[in-house]
Amino acid sequence: MVTIPVAIINYNGKRTLLQTVESLFNSKDIKTEVYVFDDCSTDDALEEVKQKFPKVKIYKHPFNTKNPNVLRNLALHKIKSERIFITDNDIIFDEYCIKNLNDIMDTDSLITTCSPRLMYLSDKERTYFAGVKIHFMATAIGNYRDEIVNHSDKPVDSNSGGGIMLVKRDKAFEVGLFDEDYGLAWGDDGEFYQRLLLSGYKCLYVPQAFGYHEYKPFSKERYHRAQGQVRNRLMFIFSHYSKRTIILLTPAFLVYELMEFVFMLSKRIPLLFFKGEKEFLKRIKLVKQKRKNIQRLRKVSDKDVLYSGDIYIFPSHLSNKLIKFLVNIAQSFFKYYWKIISPLIP
Repeated sequence: MVTIPVAIINYNGKRTLLQTVESLFNSKDIKTEVYVFDDCSTDDALEEVKQKFPKVKIYKHPFNTKNPNVLRNLALHKIKSERIFITDNDIIFDEYCIKNLNDIMDTDSLITTCSPRLMYLSDKERTYFAGVKIHFMATAIGNYRDEIVNHSDKPVDSNSGGGIMLVKRDKAFEVGLFDEDYGLAWGDDGEFYQRLLLSGYKCLYVPQAFGYHEYKPFSKERYHRAQGQVRNRLMFIFSHYSKRTIILLTPAFLVYELMEFVFMLSKRIPLLFFKGEKEFLKRIKLVKQKRKNIQRLRKVSDKDVLYSGDIYIFPSHLSNKLIKFLVNIAQSFFKYYWKIISPLIP
């Protein structure tokens, strides 16, 4: 029987970590070895894991990094295996999830990541995640998110992925692992699989593999992610996109920046927008070096890895009628703009 090691990235996961571990040990038709990579938690979840699941190997970081990519990379360094399943600490997996991902990965040597479908833990019929393609505005197109859909007959989707993934370790090292300069926010995991796509590898979403994810609302305690989202998105654009693509998309980028600012203003966090922009500007030299490294990996066109469609926005963020109206106008503008300029992208 095939053995797949699993790396759970954990910080203060007392509420859900035990359930995640138990679901992984309940996997069928495949053997799992479970590791917990802990970001210096302050709760007693690790003690509970040790007591109930003594086979679990635990690595506790000496200080809190607030950066899951540091822990993801630590897992890739520590676990010497061809394939590793990397996950967060708040997901209960179907017993055949990892088996289904591994079977799909066996079908093509170029497949480097496979990501499962995630449903809401509190509403198991509703879709939390069903694959993500990167919108040309450097944000996410969330297929079926928040919808009740029968996924059983949906096909495996290419050029799609997410932070919960089965990954080939050697290919991860080949492209430079997860980027630890991307803080916890949009792009901390998506940037990694986009780099793989630019390198000519395949990243797949497998709807038949699934789990149930705990939803955490966008509360004040999570507002810092908005700042990181601004910074990460700009870093992504200026390191991944070709120069010609950036020039062609500049008018649309300006519209998006305005839309993002108005949204943060409506949430009374406009300073986080400017702090994110400032953080990006401070990292210009770093971004230029990243750009050189990433462009050296390039084997495909931007047109092959960027998409148009509805940018995903949490429904709760659209409760303001004016914001919803402006978002709908912007969505239409972006779709029309892409039709005009996509033939010109190299």
